[in-house]
Formats: sequence, structure tokens, C-alpha cells
Amino acid sequence: MARLVVEGRDLVLRLSGPERLLVRRPRAVRIPWVAVRDAVVEPDWWRALRGLPRFGRWLPDRFCVGEWRHHEGRDLVAVREHGPVVVVDLWPGRARYARLVVSVPDPEGVVRAVRQAMRTASVPDGARSAPTGSRERSHRG
Repeated sequence: MARLVVEGRDLVLRLSGPERLLVRRPRAVRIPWVAVRDAVVEPDWWRALRGLPRFGRWLPDRFCVGEWRHHEGRDLVAVREHGPVVVVDLWPGRARYARLVVSVPDPEGVVRAVRQAMRTASVPDGARSAPTGSRERSHRG
């Protein structure tokens, strides 16, 4: 299973061996804090997926690992069935991907850590302007 960790000035996505092969990324994905726009927990993993798969592997109702293409760019996806996922939205032009969608053991804890790091990261003035149409996730019962 993938891990999303805070390391200094970067958010780091560490994929498992099989996930790295499917995503075609031999190393961890490092995202600088100035590229991170927001992080939320999406209770329904399939709602976080946008566009169509570019490459990778997906088995309906089991897992989805790979890169997805859509009109806003590319998303890196590493999700497993049944459960919430962490969705990290990135600023356009500041990272290779538009979004990271990742299943992790403790999604709420990861989002808390990411938001805390975003607040304490030293970024240039204006680099962290509020996005228009902030997305809040609602829990469905």
C-alpha cells in the first residue's frame, strides 16, 4: 500500500514495489509545498477519479493504480477498493500532476499532517492564494 508522508519541504508519495511498476515510477514522487493547493479525505474512492486511464492497471471493485488523463492534466492514482482516499490537489504548472489520489491506512491523519505542514511551510507571498470554489467533501450516509 502507498504511503504519503511529509518530509521537510516536500510531500512524498512512496509506492509499494508492484505499484511503482504499474505507475512506471522507479522512485518516490516528491511534491514541493508551493505546489500543494489542498488535501481532503474523499469517503468514496471512485468519486476522486477524473478522466480516463492513460496507463497503469485497474480491476473493477478491487484497485486502480496508474495515471489518469483529463482536461486539467494528469492525476496519479493509487487506490484500493472500499474505503476513503486522500486527495491532494496541486496548483497548475507547479507539479507534474494535477492531483494525487491515494489509499492510505489513516487518511484523516495524513490530511491533518499535510494541512499542518502547509500552514508551517515558508512560501513566498502570493504563492498560497485561496483557490476559487474551494471543494469540501460531504459524507454520505
